[in-house]
Amino acid sequence: MIRRSYLFGVPKMREQLELYVKRVKERHEHCRDNEQQTKQSLIAPLFTLLGWDMTDPKECVPEYRADFGRGERAVTPVDWAFAIPPDFAFIVEAKECGKKLKAYAEQLGMYFAKASVNLGIYTNGVQWQFYTDLDKTHIMDKEPFLSWDILNDATIPLDFLKILQRSEFKPQLIKTFAEQGRRQSLLVKELTKLLEPSPDFIKLAVKEIETRALHPSVVEEWRPILVNAIQEWAKVKSLEMVLEQIGRAHV
Repeated sequence: MIRRSYLFGVPKMREQLELYVKRVKERHEHCRDNEQQTKQSLIAPLFTLLGWDMTDPKECVPEYRADFGRGERAVTPVDWAFAIPPDFAFIVEAKECGKKLKAYAEQLGMYFAKASVNLGIYTNGVQWQFYTDLDKTHIMDKEPFLSWDILNDATIPLDFLKILQRSEFKPQLIKTFAEQGRRQSLLVKELTKLLEPSPDFIKLAVKEIETRALHPSVVEEWRPILVNAIQEWAKVKSLEMVLEQIGRAHV
C-alpha cells in the first residue's frame, strides 16, 4: 500500500492542510455537541491526511483500554492509540466540538504513562493541544508544547504536522520540536524585556552617545529610539543568518 504521506512535498502538504482547515470551518457547526460526528468529520480526516491508516487495527486502536485496576477510570478508554508496531506512537483524547477543553486532560495523562509514549493529543476537532514529557519521561507535562485553534489561528503549524506524518514519525523528533519550542518561548520572553527596556538599560545603551545629563525625561526620550534600534538589529542579524545558510547550501 502506498501511503499518501509518501507523496507529500511541503507545498503539496500545505495545500492539503489548507483544504482540511477550510472543511473544518465549513463543518464544525454541524458537529457541535456530537462526539462521534466530531471524530468522523473533523478529527480523523487530519490523521488520514498525514498518512495514518485508521482502518488498520495494528496501526490505529480505537477505544484503547489499559488495565488501571479498579474504579471508574479503569474502565474509561482513550479514544485512539496510534502505533508503529510493535510500539505505540501517540494517543488521542477527543471531545465533541463545542466543548471547552480542560486545562489538563487527566485521562490522557494516565494513558500517556501506561502506553509509554511521548506524544498525547487532546482535541475537540477545532482546538488541538499537543503534549509531551519534557519534565519527566513518560509523565505528561501539565502544559501543551503546541496549541492550534483552527478557527482563530492565522497559520497552520506546518513544521510540526510534517513530523507527525506516518512516514516521518520518530518519537525523538517530537521531543526535539517541543524542546526547541520551549527554548524559543523563553527567548521571546527575554527579548520582550529588551523591547521594554528599564531606565538603567537605556542609560547603559546611550551613555556614550547622549551628551546631556541622563535625567528621567531624557531617558524616556531615548526609549522608543532604542526599541526601534533593537528591532532593526534583529532584522539585520536574521538576514545575515539566512544568507549564511544559503551560502553553506551552495558550497
